[in-house]
Amino acid sequence: MVIRYWTTVIQRNPKDVGAYYKRGMVYSRTLEYTKAIEDFSMVIKLDLTYTKVYTKRAVAYTRKGQYDLAIQDCTEAIRLDSQDILAYTSRGTSYAITGQYDRAIQDFSKAIDLNPQYIFAYNNRGIVYNHQGDYEQAIWNYTTAIDYDPTYAAAYTNRGITYTHVGEYNLAIQDFTEAIRIDPKDMVAYTKRAIAYKYTGTYNLAIKDFTEAIRIDPQNAPVYNKRGLAYNHVGEYHQAIKDFTTAIDLDPVYVAAYTNRGAAYNATDQYTQAIKDFTKAITLDSQYAPAYANRGVAYNATDQYDQALKDCTEAITLDSQYALAYANRGAVYNATDQYDQALKDCTEAITLDPMFGPAYTTRGIAYAHIGQNDRALADYHKALELDPKDVQAYYNRGKTYYQQGEYDLAIQDFTVAIELDPNDARVYYSRGDAYNHRGNGEEAKADFDAAEQRQAKSH
Repeated sequence: MVIRYWTTVIQRNPKDVGAYYKRGMVYSRTLEYTKAIEDFSMVIKLDLTYTKVYTKRAVAYTRKGQYDLAIQDCTEAIRLDSQDILAYTSRGTSYAITGQYDRAIQDFSKAIDLNPQYIFAYNNRGIVYNHQGDYEQAIWNYTTAIDYDPTYAAAYTNRGITYTHVGEYNLAIQDFTEAIRIDPKDMVAYTKRAIAYKYTGTYNLAIKDFTEAIRIDPQNAPVYNKRGLAYNHVGEYHQAIKDFTTAIDLDPVYVAAYTNRGAAYNATDQYTQAIKDFTKAITLDSQYAPAYANRGVAYNATDQYDQALKDCTEAITLDSQYALAYANRGAVYNATDQYDQALKDCTEAITLDPMFGPAYTTRGIAYAHIGQNDRALADYHKALELDPKDVQAYYNRGKTYYQQGEYDLAIQDFTVAIELDPNDARVYYSRGDAYNHRGNGEEAKADFDAAEQRQAKSH
């Protein structure tokens, strides 16, 4: 209705500068940026000195991703009016988006000089400092914006993001919580708080936040992917697969979602499906190292060792700092009795990422096979220190204790492994053997029966 009114005014007087300007503003509000730019351009054609229109057209150019044109317009607006705060802020935004961070900071700083309480400039300057890795300056800028306006949700969200970068997860959670209190529909705050919860190991809270983010925006494929990863961490692989599938349905070329679904299939022994997903990911992006590294796991599990080695090596070629790829190749070397190579790869993985628990477990297996049980036990201890739910570490440490005749310790580890994964027949057989050596015939028989039942189900 408003557009129709201004159109009528223009029809009556095709040189009415104000009518073009006002209709352009309406088009901007309704996200019709091409039409807005046409109207703003007509204003400039009719009156070159109409200074504020350059900034408005620049905003429209920015929304269309035409950043060079936006910068040109802001520069012209500043030439005509050196006190135009919005022009500095808009140009700073375009500079930031195009990676010209020093220029962006200069423009946001100029806007702040003109208005020391201009919260948007502080917030935007904080974003640029965050991109530059200057987290202290970023936090100071967000905090200043919050001091001037304690209801400014975006500043809390952005400060929370920076706190996450520096490992201050509890402070990050506090900021995201405040942002959500101010704006209960802030999907970014829910998503980022979920990520902070993941870093603190509270995956159930992370899943809850991802779910809320999905409720706000059910078409957001990356959030489904992130929730799927959280489900993976808590062992809810079927829910994870469902989320990754939804992400793929929403974005059929989502490489990470295919790879993550493949990893969930690996975890549930669905290796044919896993290989299919990893292969699809590689077809979409032949340079995506995680797809190769994880397909190597599936090939290893199905005794296709040559292909497994090839894939893990390709992942390392693509990313020489990829700890997971080295650990996965180490597992293949273990499976093919190449223990020296396994030790070398796992040690490299640990050097690259000393907090990567599976590398310790895999190296422990190699040490055990060459009779270095003390080193094997030390690696299993470290793996369990990093991840107290590492089933393979418990199982293999139990085997090492068994080999040393420490049957009580072996039984303890096998019992924990069974609690964590009640479906692995191997662990029941191993605990049954340990019970036999202790003379606990009834417990041994119960374990052997349980093992046979689980083995029968797997065929």
